[in-house]
Amino acid sequence: GVTRAVVHVFCECLSSEVCAQKNFQAIVVCGKNDTAKDAINEKWPSWCQPSALPHLEGKIHVMGFVNNMDELMRASHIIVTKAGPGTIAEACISALPILISGFLPGQEEGNVSHVVNGKMGCFCSDISMLAKILSSWLTCPEKLKGMSKAARRAGRPHASLNIARDILNIMNRHARKAAEG
Repeated sequence: GVTRAVVHVFCECLSSEVCAQKNFQAIVVCGKNDTAKDAINEKWPSWCQPSALPHLEGKIHVMGFVNNMDELMRASHIIVTKAGPGTIAEACISALPILISGFLPGQEEGNVSHVVNGKMGCFCSDISMLAKILSSWLTCPEKLKGMSKAARRAGRPHASLNIARDILNIMNRHARKAAEG
C-alpha cells in the first residue's frame, strides 16, 4: 500500500547526514493494517543506504493502531498523511508541517487546498518525489519553522478558551437579567 511505498522510498532517500541528526526518528503508524506493519518492520533496513543504516539504530518505530496519536504528533516535526479532516485538524493543533500523499476525491479535496494555500505544507501524490520533499524538509529547519507557524495559526490554539469565555459571558448576562428580574 501507500504507507509501505512511502517508507520504502523515504528510506532510500535518507542520507547519513539526515540520519545522524540526534533528534531524528521516524514513527510510522499503520493503523489496523498489520500486513503493512509487519512488512515495514521486516524490510525497512534493506531499503536504506548502507551509509545511513548505522545511524538508524532505534530511530525507526513502526506501530499498528495507537490510542495516543495526539502524543505522537506532539513529539513529531512533520506528518505525512492523506488529507483526512481529523488528521489535518490535529496536525494544525500540534503545529506540524503537513505533507499530503493523497485524498478522497470530493470529500477531502478542500483539505488539500486548505493546507497548500495556508502554507502549512504541500501535496504530492508521486511517492518518489514525496520522499525527496520529506528528506529536503528534514535538512531545512527554517522551512519547517514557517510551515509549523502557519499550521499553529490554522489550529486556532486559543479557540477552546475563547469558547469558554463566550459561554461564561452569556451565563453572566443571563444571571444579571434573572437577578434584575
